[in-house]
Amino acid sequence: TFAQTSPDEVAGRIADADIVIVNKVPIRGAALAAAPRLRLIAVAATGYDNIDLAACTRAGTALTITPDGSRHESVSRNGPLKTQTPSLNFS
Repeated sequence: TFAQTSPDEVAGRIADADIVIVNKVPIRGAALAAAPRLRLIAVAATGYDNIDLAACTRAGTALTITPDGSRHESVSRNGPLKTQTPSLNFS
């Protein structure tokens, strides 16, 4: 988990990943080419203009987004989360 990632850090941070969850971090062709295990990019936002779709297609990497995410109140505005979410390690 990284609080922030600059564009020049992306390739190194995703190189051994199977799944990447991003918000605004750009993932371009060079970074995807350096991540042969990557099978899924999950964008925790409604848009995906920060992701190189053609490179995802070439690499066989699936892409998901959060549809209509901006229409709903955040969890923090609705009170504490009442369930426990497991932390998964895909290494």
